[in-house]
Amino acid sequence: MPALPDTPDLNQEDRIQQYGAALERCRTLLPHPASCRPARLEMHHDLDPGYTEALERLGVTDHCGLWEANAKPWLGMPEFPYFSSPVDCRKTRQTPGGLVVAHQWDFCGGWHFLGPVSWHYGASDRVWDAAERCLRQGMAEAVNLAELSGHPAFLLPLYDGVTHNHGFAAGQLDDRFADLDDMARFVDRYQRFMGFEMTKTYKLVFTRTMDIADYYRRHYPYTPRTVFVSKTDHVLYDMWWLCDWYNHRNLLTRERIPWWTRVSTIHRLRNTSHPYKDPLSSEYVLIEDHKRSIRFERECPNPIWWFDYTVQERGPKGSAVTHTETPDVEVISSPWTETEAGLVITLTMITNAEFSGYAVILWDVPTRSDHPVVTTDANEWVVARNTDGETHLVLFFDLKPGVEIRIVIRRADSSTALLPL
Repeated sequence: MPALPDTPDLNQEDRIQQYGAALERCRTLLPHPASCRPARLEMHHDLDPGYTEALERLGVTDHCGLWEANAKPWLGMPEFPYFSSPVDCRKTRQTPGGLVVAHQWDFCGGWHFLGPVSWHYGASDRVWDAAERCLRQGMAEAVNLAELSGHPAFLLPLYDGVTHNHGFAAGQLDDRFADLDDMARFVDRYQRFMGFEMTKTYKLVFTRTMDIADYYRRHYPYTPRTVFVSKTDHVLYDMWWLCDWYNHRNLLTRERIPWWTRVSTIHRLRNTSHPYKDPLSSEYVLIEDHKRSIRFERECPNPIWWFDYTVQERGPKGSAVTHTETPDVEVISSPWTETEAGLVITLTMITNAEFSGYAVILWDVPTRSDHPVVTTDANEWVVARNTDGETHLVLFFDLKPGVEIRIVIRRADSSTALLPL
């Protein structure tokens, strides 16, 4: 895979000429030149000068090299692979027929990282059982993602190539790497576990990212919707992958954030002291598709993060991506009421704002059915279930002052198990 240079100051034609020459050299080295379709292209600045358009014109289908969706300048890109917009490589394409599929090179979507193995060695304090617990929880959440989303979970773990002879890269856990023989045994255990044990337990396939891009282009006209729920019960292990902890030794996460959390305050903090996407609670729900990426954090009903991908504009120096400042909304919830039709709840929105296609979440609704029968006057509803069996409902509607949303979990389906109030 060729590593193409970051070229923010080149015009598009010069960029295409430079990248084309590099790709041509790469293709002369391969037995099958047509397989040279991925490219690693990192972007370390806020404005995208047109990278996706350049890659499309050169026949590249797999854009690797975007670091992580949790920190600038990549903050805001989807957590999972997506059809890349010709306007901005961190946004999704809005029309069908995309050629380039982009992805971050370190899976940051959930609490439970599958790599890198050197970080697991440090975070676990060399104890394999602690690392295995995290890895198994990560795979369980991936299975849950596939069930909720109706498509495979595509995970791109960072593997840092640590071996007995390779050593380790500089990092914040270096002080734990004194015994390289011990670390080599840990790495060997990790490789055997991922390669042989995990593949027996799960329908797990190891593949090239180029193959993921081909799969997307065969099966989806647009970036498919992904529904993902992640929850930690061992935050002191998982915190090592958080940006605020990594950079400042400041853990922002608590078990839950209050229902009445004011999102405008979070937005102000985000623009000043906390620019990263660190979770504020121990459980969150992520919904992303070709239009937007939204994240809810327990127990707040309003979205904590919202990125609108339908905004496709490029200025003279390129395109920027930023979070949408959603309005303050007080969600007044009635008690759940038992009726002949089922359990009923009404949500009233207290706000001065209007927002087309807004969304709120109901946490832990009183059913344990995998497919609850729901009747609502919301425009759309999405089930988001965690691996503990709790069911959450995400409701999409047009926000207006005083709008009410009624939800009924119906009894008509005998498979629905209503929990006692």
